[in-house]
Amino acid sequence: MPLALTVNNEPNGQDNSQRRGIIEGTGVLTGDYATGGEAIDWLTLQDASGQNVLLNTSNPSPLWVEFYIGEPDGAVWPLAYNYSTGKLQSFVQSTGDEIANDTAYSSAQLGAVLYFKAEFQND
Repeated sequence: MPLALTVNNEPNGQDNSQRRGIIEGTGVLTGDYATGGEAIDWLTLQDASGQNVLLNTSNPSPLWVEFYIGEPDGAVWPLAYNYSTGKLQSFVQSTGDEIANDTAYSSAQLGAVLYFKAEFQND
């Protein structure tokens, strides 16, 4: 199942200029870690009020995206967006290795908020 992301409501969630569209928002992890990372379907984004977010592009792959996940005590987990697969990968902080397939997320990871910001080429 794709990772569900929610775009912040305007004016802070979307910035559309003539050349670029920037969106930012949040998400949560659920279940187990999927092979190669969590799939993201950028065409199914919704804002916090449940409205569809339409990207002004025919190419729904971001030019640039960053993710951050943490919890109140400051613990973080290394994340990387794989542009070739369109998946968000998660790594073990102590070793730098990718989390093994079908590994259950910890309760701290499941309870943490995932923040993202992405930039798209406008048509």
